[in-house]
Amino acid sequence: AVVEWETRIAAAARAALDAVDFNAVGFLTANLGLFAATAVMSRSIDIDGQTLWLFGAKHPPSILGYGEYWRLITAGFLHGDLIHILMNSWA
Repeated sequence: AVVEWETRIAAAARAALDAVDFNAVGFLTANLGLFAATAVMSRSIDIDGQTLWLFGAKHPPSILGYGEYWRLITAGFLHGDLIHILMNSWA
């Protein structure tokens, strides 16, 4: 009887873990964390351009002129306002 319960519990745990998309949760957490950080830095939920640039917004002169190629990745995690992050998180 104990083995049967252990089997059921293990199957339920596997099913629960299969239902969670860890990649989606990770990306959502990164996006929300960066939005919160930029909002604090910007002192508004309408993030200003300077704050976005400081956090790694895509800025061709910085990328091409100064070799800041990391901006090609970090820009994907930045959002300019609340509607922007909500719509991207919903999709």
